Amino acid sequence: ENYGYSQVNHIGKIREFIVLKDASFNNAVASIAQQNRYIKLLYPFLYALVAIISITVSYLLVASRKAEFATMRGLGAKRSRAFFSFFYEQSTLCLLGTGIGIIIWRLIYGQPTSLHLKLIAGFLISYFLGSAISMIIMNQTKVLQILLDRD
Repeated sequence: ENYGYSQVNHIGKIREFIVLKDASFNNAVASIAQQNRYIKLLYPFLYALVAIISITVSYLLVASRKAEFATMRGLGAKRSRAFFSFFYEQSTLCLLGTGIGIIIWRLIYGQPTSLHLKLIAGFLISYFLGSAISMIIMNQTKVLQILLDRD
């Protein structure tokens, strides 16, 4: 309008105009809107998948070290000391690995989006929860039973 081009129901100094095929444009906008709805529906499943994977990984990492846990307990370590020893170790490894992953992401792709940060936070919480659950289960098992277990 500032340059004098004609607009709808208003003839300006410049009488050139562009005709858009509204049907093609509307179809493209509708397709994009539909894909956005699908993506918003998939976000909860993405969060659930991240939580399941992180709980499973942390559980398996702790459970694979049953012999070390039983040895600590067999040598007289209290249940709480064994729990916090393993939990501290798992937390350190998790935070270190996540930090390295974030640094690599920033070097390759730039700043993580808010969705990425939410997924990272969900992963960390789920990982810590899975580690705690597996150590609680091992703490409730007798030392001799852990040593005799033949996974």
